Amino acid sequence: MEESDYFQLVFYGSSVTFVGAYFFQSWLLYRLSLKFNPEADWVPQLLPGYALVLLCRQLELSPWLALGLFLPISYPFFAPYLFYRLAKVLYKRPYWLWALGMTLLPPLFVFPALDDSQPGEEPQAAEELDEEMAEVFTATPPLPTPPEDPAATAFSNIPSPSPIQANAPELPVSIQVQLLVPDNQKPPWLLPLEGLALGRDPQAAQILLDDPQVSKVHARLLPNLGEGSPILLEDLKSKNGTYYQRPSSQHWYKAVPHLKVLLPFKSKIRIGESVFLLLSGQNQALSTDQETAPAEKANESTV
Repeated sequence: MEESDYFQLVFYGSSVTFVGAYFFQSWLLYRLSLKFNPEADWVPQLLPGYALVLLCRQLELSPWLALGLFLPISYPFFAPYLFYRLAKVLYKRPYWLWALGMTLLPPLFVFPALDDSQPGEEPQAAEELDEEMAEVFTATPPLPTPPEDPAATAFSNIPSPSPIQANAPELPVSIQVQLLVPDNQKPPWLLPLEGLALGRDPQAAQILLDDPQVSKVHARLLPNLGEGSPILLEDLKSKNGTYYQRPSSQHWYKAVPHLKVLLPFKSKIRIGESVFLLLSGQNQALSTDQETAPAEKANESTV
C-alpha cells in the first residue's frame, strides 16, 4: 500500500468515526431532552453546540456554560459543575462522583441518558415528614364509593375548566384527581384535555387550595397524549415546591419548575398540606349543565 493510500484510508476512517460519534452524542442528548420535555424535537440536537445550550437551559443553568465546555482551559471547571447538576436532577448518587466520572470518562454519559431515571430533586422519605402526614402517606384512607351516575352527580359540584371543544380529540381513559388530605370525601376532579391548574387564585386555578403555603398558580396537571405515562405534572415556579410519589416508590420527589414530569396512575401529589391521588376511570362525557356552568359557580368549591 502506497503512503498516499494509507493517509487517505486514515482520513476516511477518521471522518466516519467522527460523524458516527457526533450523531450518537446527539441521540444521547435527545434522550435526555425527552426526560425534561416529552415533546422535545430531535432536530435541534443535531446543531453543533446548540444541544448543550438546550441542556443547560433544561438544568436551569446559564447557556454561556456551554461555551466553556469547548475551551480546554475552562472545561475542567465547567464540565464537573454541569454534570453535577445533571446527576442531582436525575438523582444519581453520589453526585460529585458521577460528575467527576462523566468529566473524566465521557462514555458514562450513556447511563443517565438511557436509564429510566426522571427529573426530580433529592427524594424526601415519608418517615421524615411530620407524624400526621406520614400516617396518610403510609396508610391511605379508603376512597368514597362512586355514585351510579358519575356524569350527573359525582362531578356536578366540582370546579370545571372551560368546555372541551366538540372537535377536540377524546381521551381513551378518563383521569380523575382525588383529594386525600385534608378531606378524602370530596368528589374527584375530571382532568380535561386542557388540563387543570392548582393554586389559590380563583381566577386562574380550577382546583382552589386555601392554604398559605400554596402559590396563586402553584402547579398544573395535563393528560399526556403521547407515549409514556398518562399524566403530566408541571410545577409553575411555586414558592414551596410540588412533590410527587410514584406507586412503585416510597419516596417523595420535588418537581423541577417548568419541567413536565410523567406520572402513572395511582401516583400521589403533595402541594402544601393537600395530597391528591391520580386515578383512572371510564371516559364519561360532561353533562350540558356542567359545560355551560359559569366560572364563578365552578370556583365555589375550595379545598
